[in-house]
Amino acid sequence: MKKEPLHWLHEQLERLCDSISSTEFSESEKEKMIEWMLEIIAYFETLSEDENGNR
Repeated sequence: MKKEPLHWLHEQLERLCDSISSTEFSESEKEKMIEWMLEIIAYFETLSEDENGNR
């Protein structure tokens, strides 16, 4: 799998969050999905920080 820059991943997740917001999911479903996206972003930011610290 091609390793993409963190900012690319962040942009894709933001697009996904925008898409979720514009669909007909219930508000609680939208909140949960966006919460998951934010957790994914935080996870990859942590990985990136760890990787930068190990160089």
